[in-house]
Amino acid sequence: MKRGSRGNPAEAWIQAFPAFAATLGDSPERQAQRERALAAFGELGLPSTRLEAWRSTNLRTLEKRMPPAPTGHPPEAALLERAKTQIALEADRVGKASLRAVFIDGHFCPSLSTLPEGESGVRLLSIRPESATPVSFPEGYGELASAKLDAFSALNEAFTPGIEVLEFGEGCELDLPVHLIFLSSGDGRLNCPRLHITGKKQSRATLILDFLSVPDGENLVSSVTEIFLEERARLDCVVVERESDRTVHIANLQTRQGRDSELLIHTLTLGGALVRNELGAELADLGAELDLKGLYVGLGDQHLDNHTRVDHATPRTTSREIYKGILAENARGVFRGLIHVRPDAQKIDSTQSNMNLLLSPGARVDTRPQLEIYADDVKCSHGSTVGKLDEEALFYLRSRGLSRTQARALLTRGFVAEICEGLPLESLRSAMTELVLEKLSACAHPDEEGLA
Repeated sequence: MKRGSRGNPAEAWIQAFPAFAATLGDSPERQAQRERALAAFGELGLPSTRLEAWRSTNLRTLEKRMPPAPTGHPPEAALLERAKTQIALEADRVGKASLRAVFIDGHFCPSLSTLPEGESGVRLLSIRPESATPVSFPEGYGELASAKLDAFSALNEAFTPGIEVLEFGEGCELDLPVHLIFLSSGDGRLNCPRLHITGKKQSRATLILDFLSVPDGENLVSSVTEIFLEERARLDCVVVERESDRTVHIANLQTRQGRDSELLIHTLTLGGALVRNELGAELADLGAELDLKGLYVGLGDQHLDNHTRVDHATPRTTSREIYKGILAENARGVFRGLIHVRPDAQKIDSTQSNMNLLLSPGARVDTRPQLEIYADDVKCSHGSTVGKLDEEALFYLRSRGLSRTQARALLTRGFVAEICEGLPLESLRSAMTELVLEKLSACAHPDEEGLA
């Protein structure tokens, strides 16, 4: 859909851009970069179901109600005060003992953060007009999430208030996780957080990307994260999406791994009206290892969409991928997983699995695992399942004295255990299990009150 074409829903944001840009005070170079991204967004337009990658996810609701463009101003004191209690409660719940950085509507909030500057080998820098010291763009910025190819990456590039650059220094080994909290204020606006992460040689770290919104808040969140791991670096990354059921979240996370690096990404989607997770991983050098785990739990009319692409670009790389979904009431899940093996990428080992549990007649899932293999000495497998709770197992548990509700809860908990137990740190496993079980307690069977 071309910019300026009749009926182009993207035009609302294009027209709003000058007023937004006027509040920023960007350098001419940064302003030009934003304008190039906006032009790309105008050319691409919002994705439609005519595109194969978006066939199962319709943005018609978004097209009918285009959220206003964000403001370029940092959050006001009143908003900070209102957010303080929620941040303290939710942050302590997930990562009480952690190095914390808080962002409200994409703006960094030092007064709510505990991440030390320049200590422990971790460094967070902001590229934004109000920065006291100008910061140059990090190496590789925009290479993985290209504004020229993806509409929402272009939208993010044009409207992000700032770029957060997180670096784990060479050889650093953090005892505490780094917890980044992205809170949407719920004013119905567009929110565009942008993150660039680098793990230097032989670094070891655990990172939590935690997306929240105020209760009943309504937002469109377009988040973009790029992760680069250098030789023998290891990063354990946990993405938690637990926004309100009035939030639309389009997330793009792209990674590139160096020689003998290890990357583990755990994606837990527990909130949002419509959530689309685009995850692309490039294993770019020998010995790189990738482990993807995902869990999505939907009820009501939630639409939860996960697209993954694992690119084995060189020989002797390894990837493991398992995604699980639980859907109840009228929720819909989508999983599209692609394993791509390039020519001459021999001796690779890759597995992919997607399993789904439907708890209600109205729940639905669309799953499509895929292999594209252009090398002949590889070990690859993929598969998917869709089913209901095992009636024989339910009968067995009930014969041992459990009610049907208790039996269903036990079996459902067992289904998600593999994902939750694979999380780093005992405190994080406990917190995430609690959040998942809270969500599951609302996934009621048509003839029952719930799973609790």
